[in-house]
Amino acid sequence: MAVSKTLNGFTLIEVLIAISIISIIIGALYGAYISNVKGIQITQQDSHIYQTARIVLDRMRKDLECAYIGSEASKKSAFGMIAEHREIEDIPVDRIDFTALTHIYSKQDNLTTDLCEIGYFLKKDPDTNLFILYRRDSGIVDSDLRHGGRIDELAYMVKGLDLEFIDKQGDRFKYWNSLKGAHKNELPSLIKIKLILSDKNGGKHVFITSVHPELSPLITR
Repeated sequence: MAVSKTLNGFTLIEVLIAISIISIIIGALYGAYISNVKGIQITQQDSHIYQTARIVLDRMRKDLECAYIGSEASKKSAFGMIAEHREIEDIPVDRIDFTALTHIYSKQDNLTTDLCEIGYFLKKDPDTNLFILYRRDSGIVDSDLRHGGRIDELAYMVKGLDLEFIDKQGDRFKYWNSLKGAHKNELPSLIKIKLILSDKNGGKHVFITSVHPELSPLITR
């Protein structure tokens, strides 16, 4: 007597349904993975931008707090602050040069004084079409307050540097000159700094702080 055997298996429809379910699960997992990776990248990018801003503003704050006006006793050296407001394609690219007591020494530096010339300025970066922020530090204070010394790159991907100066009467200015004019032999009572950085996607990040030079008078009104 012959015994018949029944072979159990999956039909084509069942296989297609299983493949569809697996595809949906894999797609969901992949989407979650990609979203997680992008989130990590954005967090790392923002962390780098905030760290850059913190370093730059901290350095500028220390320099400007120690700005030095000097006296008229020395006619061979220029002591004070010169700042001008500039714009390139509606982007603020302000420049400031001043004497301060925050000289950063180098191995080739034989000077023993903290007195120096400090400068901050922007230059166009041909690779990104944005700007690079530079810091100038000269241990020799001469009659030219705006040139000389060592120049260091301080920050890349800069979208702007905007400075505002407030005198002891509370009046606001986009420029300052302690060598001549209405503010001769004076430092501003308050300096507002707006630093604008860009991320890799072109997003704009704005950081603002204020600095009171220690040798300047307080605002009287």
